[in-house]
Amino acid sequence: MRSKAPYHVFLERRGVVEISVDRLNLAPPEKALEIANSNAVRRGATFYGWAAVKAKVAKERERQVRASPIPDNSFHADIILPDSVKEDRNEQIIHAIELARNSKWCDRSDTL
Repeated sequence: MRSKAPYHVFLERRGVVEISVDRLNLAPPEKALEIANSNAVRRGATFYGWAAVKAKVAKERERQVRASPIPDNSFHADIILPDSVKEDRNEQIIHAIELARNSKWCDRSDTL
């Protein structure tokens, strides 16, 4: 079964190789939802759910995963693409598509 997640959720700005993610396996569901809603409000968006990808998959093809807690989100992490793709937007898109295809969509209503 394919994920409902569009690949752009795993795509940062051109040249950025750190993909901002949350470690949902560590976050209590209520806290994860609170953080996600807060981020969406800050961006003027609506939060619908998460594209969840396992760390093992995130680490394939020379990608790295690094915990990177931030003040309002101790569950924050980054998936880091290989340095070789920094200037290659097509390769960044290929990584994003691969991550999206291997993710599982978790609707926000599933956490309530």
